[in-house]
Amino acid sequence: MATTADMILVTGADFTHTNSLLQLLASVERHEPGMRVMIYDLGMTQRELRRIEKQYRRYQIRKFDYGRYPAHFFIRECR
Repeated sequence: MATTADMILVTGADFTHTNSLLQLLASVERHEPGMRVMIYDLGMTQRELRRIEKQYRRYQIRKFDYGRYPAHFFIRECR
């Protein structure tokens, strides 16, 4: 049977949803402290990224490369 240590949570946020992301990360730390987490930077500010890197050092952060995908992936430009 799989445990949370065997799983990886993949999430992401831009600057409009950083607070929600921080709430999710705090919940994961509290309830599933062994879970691996990968965060996609969908447009966070440098200040937000530094905060996440400082508070959640063991989590992996990757910049989402919008240039590799069609324009509709960048939701703020497709309204």
